[in-house]
Amino acid sequence: PGVERSILCLDGRGMRLDGPRGARLVPHEGEALVFQGEEPVRGLLVDGPVRDLNLMVRRDRWSGRLSLFRGPIATRIEPAPLAVVHALSGRATALVGPHGAHELQAGESLLVSDLPAEIAGDGVVAIALVSGRASGGSA
Repeated sequence: PGVERSILCLDGRGMRLDGPRGARLVPHEGEALVFQGEEPVRGLLVDGPVRDLNLMVRRDRWSGRLSLFRGPIATRIEPAPLAVVHALSGRATALVGPHGAHELQAGESLLVSDLPAEIAGDGVVAIALVSGRASGGSA
């Protein structure tokens, strides 16, 4: 309860969430599927196992956005209190404000705070943006 959940399907044939808002497919790229933690959902595999990625934030203190990009990648992220860029496969380059380029290999992450960034790459990259709500607080 009180948690906003975002979910993406990284690998596998796919997953469907069934709940009060009907059946919804978990996306393989783009914006994540968002639902409330107290929402009674049931995950059903489309055809075999999957690997998924979740972002969970306490919605009274934080707002979050999770996206997945599959190469070739060329996107910009606007400044956020916290941005996490994670290379799942291949390579990615993050050009971060005045700090220059940061190369990411598969399995590596970069934390960016309050700066814009240009992300380019040839693999699969997940980006999570998290902002605090007016009440503040810890995660």
